[in-house]
Amino acid sequence: MAELYPASLGTLLTRIHRELSAQDSLFDLKSKNFYRGDSGLDTSIRFLGRPAATPVGPAAGPQSQLAQYIVLAWLAGARVVELKTVQINDRLQIPRPCISAGNVGYNVEWSQELRLADSLREYVKASMILDLLRSAGTLGPRPAVDKHATVFDMSVGYDLKGIQSPEVTGWIRSLLDASAIVDELRSHLPPEWARFRDHPFATRVADTLTLSTFHGCPADEIEKIVRYLVFDLGIDTVIKLNPTLLGKPRVDHLLHEELGYTDILTPQDAFDKDLQFTDALDMVRRLAADAAKAGRTVGVKFTNTLVVENSGKVFSEPVMYLSGPPLHVISLTLAEVFRQALGFDLPVSFSAGIDRTNFTDAVACGFTPITTCTDLLKTGGYGRLSGYMAELERRMKSAGVRNVRDFILKAEGEGKRALQACADELARELGPEHGRVASKDAAAVKGALETLKEGLCAALDSDSVTLDGQLQTARAALESLVAAKGWNSTIRPALDGLLDRAARQASLANMRSIVARTQAAPRYRKAQNTALPRKIGSRLYLFDCINCDKCIPVCPNDANFSYEVGPVEEQYRNLRVGPGGVEEVGIFTFRLEKSHQIANFSDFCNECGNCDTFCPEDGGPYVVKPRFFGSMEAWRRHADRDGFFVTAPEASASARRMYGRIDGREYLLELESSAGLARFSDDALGVTVALAEGKVSEIRVEPGAPAGHQLDMSRYHIMKAVLEGVTDMRRVNYVNSALPINRS
Repeated sequence: MAELYPASLGTLLTRIHRELSAQDSLFDLKSKNFYRGDSGLDTSIRFLGRPAATPVGPAAGPQSQLAQYIVLAWLAGARVVELKTVQINDRLQIPRPCISAGNVGYNVEWSQELRLADSLREYVKASMILDLLRSAGTLGPRPAVDKHATVFDMSVGYDLKGIQSPEVTGWIRSLLDASAIVDELRSHLPPEWARFRDHPFATRVADTLTLSTFHGCPADEIEKIVRYLVFDLGIDTVIKLNPTLLGKPRVDHLLHEELGYTDILTPQDAFDKDLQFTDALDMVRRLAADAAKAGRTVGVKFTNTLVVENSGKVFSEPVMYLSGPPLHVISLTLAEVFRQALGFDLPVSFSAGIDRTNFTDAVACGFTPITTCTDLLKTGGYGRLSGYMAELERRMKSAGVRNVRDFILKAEGEGKRALQACADELARELGPEHGRVASKDAAAVKGALETLKEGLCAALDSDSVTLDGQLQTARAALESLVAAKGWNSTIRPALDGLLDRAARQASLANMRSIVARTQAAPRYRKAQNTALPRKIGSRLYLFDCINCDKCIPVCPNDANFSYEVGPVEEQYRNLRVGPGGVEEVGIFTFRLEKSHQIANFSDFCNECGNCDTFCPEDGGPYVVKPRFFGSMEAWRRHADRDGFFVTAPEASASARRMYGRIDGREYLLELESSAGLARFSDDALGVTVALAEGKVSEIRVEPGAPAGHQLDMSRYHIMKAVLEGVTDMRRVNYVNSALPINRS
């Protein structure tokens, strides 16, 4: 149906409570894939001055739109969440399918699919759920090193008029202070979480912002937007830049000659209309300098997706947007060129083809944060993300370091050179010409710094001495001199910033070898990225498939789920209105061969097509499998789609009522398990079935039922099977999370 209906906070929390105890998972992510982190390592970074326990998170894309997927990202290790980009036009018509991530990635989906008000509530709900999970100890007791600190980063676009509108500006301000929404949602906490209704939830949900400039936005427009965000709204802002900055000749050379993607063509007008390299440099220099004077920060991000011509094989649009392995090479190359040309250091984040293999290199480049999208659309979904941090921790241990800064210094062997250069620079800064020490004391300062430099360089070769320990020793020596000589107190902060300064310098040096290595790596070449997920030649049907469950984690909205029912084999007769009354017709067999079945929760399905890409069978799980709606309103609104809506009659937790639409005809099924009865009907005929015997015990004919009308009892068996399966509380899903539990 390609329209999203977010779940209530109560439904999400009910599912969390039930699923964790019943299945040791949350939103189908097994707890073994939760990120808990090595308590002996500090993987934290600072993003625009805010602490985040890891440098990784989802990019502004399909995985950061609905609350449950933001929670999934956090469970798997994301600690910087770039919320999906919003804009004033929140009624986009996006082609379907809109994602193709079989090898390299393509999409035609680039902005929010929710209304602005709904996006706002989703992000507040996600923030509240994370507060609750932390407080409830879902990831276990907090270690000495905080593994929970999380940053939500807003993302907006695409022009000044839209961003300055009351709607978008109000949206931003509501995330800066979400008190009203938080207070309203407190009452939505279900009984299992009622003890937290007075919890001090975070109300400043997000106070950083990444601006998506997208394609064709002129330089002066971008600068005006940033100035509005930074100076009028007071928000530290990152400018997401486009890969077109590298220029068409360089981009095409990398794509065609270096990587072999001769079939990927870039339109000339995309480069002509986009921000140009020199304009971008000048703009960033101005904005960074002016922001610093105002006590704010401006950074850059590499990169947006790359606009390419549509080959016509996937989408109907004339252009599409490239991501994945080839974009990684292009964007990393651009990041190095831009940083070298900029001439000074500023915050740099990165998102382009990130996966477990290249994530640690991105960390060594000093990027904070590093966001990912396409890789999480592949088999395993968010289960892949915890592997990023496992690989970083492995390499940190191998390097003998305990924090990200020291990893940057050791990762590519550039740390000594950076430390020596920064220590020499510090010695000059602390010299008598700057008025910090007297001329007669310059030799003592120089000697102390030489000792520090030697100790730090030695520490880089040792796994037993930390750089912080060396710095602490030197600080103590200098502080004794400070106390004795009465030197300027600014010496201490200058010294304390030495290692961070050296790490920033080393990160830029690291990029030279990392970029060269990446450009030459076979894994990014077309020859290594031509295979598509294997199809086995069989087709999907409503029931029974090969049960690989690949469609569940690859769904960016967590819409596909499994349930258990059967096997079933029952004979039945159809009923027909005849001239003498209702008569039985034929003898048929309903057969359901497997107990494990797949369904789709339509409220969360935007028909992106990704599950079809990775399903080994043809037809598409989101198209063929039973589709469930979360409300009667949604079921009625989409009367052109087959599907089901399940509810419980008032004051009954044991009875289940399901409205169904099959081949365009509507049915109603009521199961009263305690009474052993089922009632099934369409608009003309109805029956009561004794569940134990499977026999029709009563027939009802509606007034005006036309002669010859037939009640197809295969529909009864279909609906009975799916209703029993999806309401079985032993396997939690979005359907039964909204139902009361039968505690009798």
